[in-house]
Amino acid sequence: LAQEIVENEGSDFWMAHHSLGFTFRILKQYEDALPCFRRAHALNPEEINTLKELVLCLGELKESEEALHYSRKAVKLAPNDHGAWGNLTTCLIKVGCRAEAKEAIDRAIRLNPQDPINRYTRDNFENYFSKE
Repeated sequence: LAQEIVENEGSDFWMAHHSLGFTFRILKQYEDALPCFRRAHALNPEEINTLKELVLCLGELKESEEALHYSRKAVKLAPNDHGAWGNLTTCLIKVGCRAEAKEAIDRAIRLNPQDPINRYTRDNFENYFSKE
């Protein structure tokens, strides 16, 4: 149904593309999800959830530099979103920006000290760079 909406009356409706992309991502079909999220982003460039989904898909596809671009955009648009800061941290770790990654995870934890994913990242931070 989402595919039909995207191909017909919903072709200019960002949420239709986002929903289809989300379905593909849940099914771990990241290559299929990516163009859906790209289109949703083009139609609504300030939607934080689409940016976060782009980052997740690009991360799964090992496109760390591009994921970093969208992560930076997400924290700029939503500076109080702890999930966006956590995503930025992961991207920075993957591209080897240790100092900036530390600042990002500290910010994420300040925004939501109870977030289990960000706490795990902070608690294991040094392990991500132990192979340097």
